Amino acid sequence: MGDSMARSSLVIDLIRQSGFYGRSLVFFLGVGIIALAGFNLDRLTLRADEPPAGTTVPGAIVLQLHANGELYYGSRRLPAELTATTGGYLYRYQVIGALIDVPSPAVDQLQITLQLPQAGSEETISHSFRNNGGAVKTESRLLDPRTILYSAEQIGSQARLTLEVEVPQAFIERSLLLTLRQRLQSLPTSVWVSISIALPILTVLLLGLVALARLRRTPIPTSPVTTAPSRLSPALLGILLHGRITNRELAATFFDLARRGHLIIRQEGLEDFQFSRRHGADKLEPFEQELMTQLFGVESKQADNQDVSLSLSDELFSTRMSQAFLLAYQKINQLGYFYTNPLKLHRRYQVAALLLCAVGLFGFFANLLFFADFRYLLLFWLGMMVAALLVINYARGLPVRTIFGERELGRWLAFRRFLSTRSAVPYEQYTQDSYLSFLPYAIIFQVEPEWTRRFYDLPFNQPAWYLAARITTIDEFANRIFPLFGYLSHRLAASTAPSVR
Repeated sequence: MGDSMARSSLVIDLIRQSGFYGRSLVFFLGVGIIALAGFNLDRLTLRADEPPAGTTVPGAIVLQLHANGELYYGSRRLPAELTATTGGYLYRYQVIGALIDVPSPAVDQLQITLQLPQAGSEETISHSFRNNGGAVKTESRLLDPRTILYSAEQIGSQARLTLEVEVPQAFIERSLLLTLRQRLQSLPTSVWVSISIALPILTVLLLGLVALARLRRTPIPTSPVTTAPSRLSPALLGILLHGRITNRELAATFFDLARRGHLIIRQEGLEDFQFSRRHGADKLEPFEQELMTQLFGVESKQADNQDVSLSLSDELFSTRMSQAFLLAYQKINQLGYFYTNPLKLHRRYQVAALLLCAVGLFGFFANLLFFADFRYLLLFWLGMMVAALLVINYARGLPVRTIFGERELGRWLAFRRFLSTRSAVPYEQYTQDSYLSFLPYAIIFQVEPEWTRRFYDLPFNQPAWYLAARITTIDEFANRIFPLFGYLSHRLAASTAPSVR
């Protein structure tokens, strides 16, 4: 029992560490569906209407029963009904209306030969040609130990002819696919239809639950808020706002670290920059300390663009880098803003949705292979996969904030109104430090252009922590620094496991 639970825990941990690359998952799932559908295209068009070349009436159709348990017409697989009997397998396949078109006018004669995988006799092989009365005469006989001839005469438009053959189990190689096919086809039709409808509905309901949670509105105080409501760091504010860490949280964190004196940034071009670590006056949060350690190391004081890029491409570094963001999730959860760690909640939904997507893929091809008469159910399975992929995508930012968390976010959203207002900052109230200190939060709220625009007509001095060509206006500063942090945040985001973002 303990070993089983340990193995299950290990599998779950491996899934979590691998993470979910949404676009890659959709791409490879699409490629898989297209490839498998291509290999099984005959399952989508299971009618073999055309007679053999050179004939105008289907008179000498040859079918083959392979050792793998599949019935073939040429290179096309036919969806024969399979039933396990005592010591054998019984195959049924409707000929008129499935293998060939309903005859109009009547067909004088029809002959079908079935080739068996092994030699048999009348004692070991049972065969018949079922007739609903639409044909004058039907019969089946063993031509030789490996060939059965099914024949019918005067076949009318109302005919429904079904060939049957029961062969010993030794004729068929018992494979996993055959066992699965046998088990599925032994289900009552109503059960399969119910499953095919119920599971997609369940997935859509899960998607609706996620959508409703994301659409939940946070009440915003009407009173103006002109300063940061609390000392929450930009990265933690981003988690409170979005439920997860995005590229903007990374950019805002580095900007905030530089403003607080922990970084010196030297920029020569858009993607040509160096970072030097300094020891600032204030104390770093645990996740900030971990982030700085992984970037620069314990002893290293400097890392240029090339070194950072090489480090970010290293898989071990990427795994260790993710630890900083795990600490950020733990910190926000300890503050009481969420009922549960948002990262763990996102993983639960994503694992559940991934399993549902796998079930949808299985159901799609099981329906394609074994229940061809219910092709309309394929749409339900496709819908289930699409809904599961949407759950995987939207569950990344699923908020589960407590009442305390909602109130805190409401105050920050009121502060966002102040950052994005159109009125210019009066000269007598202007301090450059207020602009720089609130800029990381503006980046989180995606209002950094609006916040910067309020200072366009005011004097600006290049910060001591930003070394570049001389800058005299705030718009020049913004035009240089914003692309820099966009580039950096993209590189850092690529270095972290997707399961922590």
